[in-house]
Amino acid sequence: MATVVVYIDEAGSPDRHHDPLANGETPLFALVGLALPLAEWRPRDRGYLRLKRQFFPELMGRPGKRDEEVEIKGRDLTGPHQKTSARRQEYNRRTLRFIEQHGGKAFAATFLKDPHNPTPSRSLYTKALQILGRTFTNIVEAPLFADSRLTVGLQLTDIVAANLYATYYDYYLRKTPGMLDYSHARPYWPLLDRIQFRSAGQIGGFQMFGFRVVDQRGQGPAQGGP
Repeated sequence: MATVVVYIDEAGSPDRHHDPLANGETPLFALVGLALPLAEWRPRDRGYLRLKRQFFPELMGRPGKRDEEVEIKGRDLTGPHQKTSARRQEYNRRTLRFIEQHGGKAFAATFLKDPHNPTPSRSLYTKALQILGRTFTNIVEAPLFADSRLTVGLQLTDIVAANLYATYYDYYLRKTPGMLDYSHARPYWPLLDRIQFRSAGQIGGFQMFGFRVVDQRGQGPAQGGP
């Protein structure tokens, strides 16, 4: 059995929001895990550095800062403010394909929050961790808090989380008055779905999937995605 490292990051905030949405608030919260083969860390690290240098040469080679420290944040690839940037959209697609090529598998617990009867933020975060914990098996817990500027796995997880946030926002909330326009994220879903974890066999008579959606707006739990 191959050894993998699971990197965890979040998108959105577990804090309550209002209806209509106030500036800076998020109507959903996602906790995302990305499993990457440990043995492939070196080629993955160098390969992703080459990708950053190819797309963002103007950010590289700065005095006193290593190129490895340059982090392209997921929100700056998938956010509505970048929907007209062909470069950033192509980089986003290339990054998701890069993860697939390097054997990455994604897991996520996403909550569609209820603005009228909100779950306390700590409870929401705990529930998300519990869902991810039930998904992982044969895992040795050895938490490590790393600097994302120097950890490629965390940089990639941040981008996966931002993509999941954007596609679920568009799929579930696009018809809700006052919400942001994430329609540009729709083409990202097939790339995300290709790195979604799927169990090789059935567990309890069902195939297990890595993405879980919990709709707290009174509609119950959901599976899958767009």
